[in-house]
Amino acid sequence: MLVIEWKDAIITVLRDAKEPMHYAEIAAQIAQRSLREDLGATPPSTVVSIITTSLKNDGDKSPFFRTSRGYYSEQQAPVLEQESEAETSEASGLVNAFGMFWDKVQGPMGITAQDTRATTNWLWQRQFR
Repeated sequence: MLVIEWKDAIITVLRDAKEPMHYAEIAAQIAQRSLREDLGATPPSTVVSIITTSLKNDGDKSPFFRTSRGYYSEQQAPVLEQESEAETSEASGLVNAFGMFWDKVQGPMGITAQDTRATTNWLWQRQFR
């Protein structure tokens, strides 16, 4: 029987999975495949603890990816897109980025410099009350 560290066992199970898995399913697979000799009292808690600690401490470099509450998958390399995220219309001077239209000079459409100053002043006053 091959005994490996918890993190490596979790990565092995997630690598073989075709879709995200719940942390309890990951613990069950580790036990079923005998990847760990000593599972401890609460294998699911150990699995979720290792995954969340890795996500917190390693950030984007973590081998894990949280897909939804309690479900995780192996981190995949980002897919590079051929086109830019921002599309510019030369005729109108508008940029469509992140679902909003931005004027190159004025900023987000519908927000004027006066609105921006008023918001900044309000935030400044709230900070020092």
